Amino acid sequence: MNQHKTIIAPAAVVDQIRALAATWPGGVGMFQAALSADGLEPATHFISSGMIDTTIATALESAPVLVAMILAANPESTATENEIQAVIDACDVTDGEPWARLASLGLQIINKTEEGLA
Repeated sequence: MNQHKTIIAPAAVVDQIRALAATWPGGVGMFQAALSADGLEPATHFISSGMIDTTIATALESAPVLVAMILAANPESTATENEIQAVIDACDVTDGEPWARLASLGLQIINKTEEGLA
C-alpha cells in the first residue's frame, strides 16, 4: 500500500537524502526537481513528491524508526544514526500535493530549458 508524501530537502543534504532514499522501495531517482525562491538557479532545495510505500511513509513520522530501517536495509553503511537523523531532520515532510507547501515555504521549481528553446 502507498501514501502520498511531499519531501523537500535543503541542497546542503540532497546527496545524503538521495543515498538514503535509494535504500527505500522505489526510492532510486528521488529528489531530482530543483527549487529556489525565484525559480532560478542555483537550487536551494530539492523536492520529491508522490506515492511512497506506506512503511516508509509511516517511518518518516518517526525518525528513529526510519533510521533503524535504513541501517537494517544497508548494513554496510558507514553512516551513523546521528548523521542519518540530521539529514531526516533537515527535510520538510508533508502529506499530499506539493503546491501549497511550496507556496508556504516561498519556493518554486527551477524551470530548466535547453539553450535556445525558452
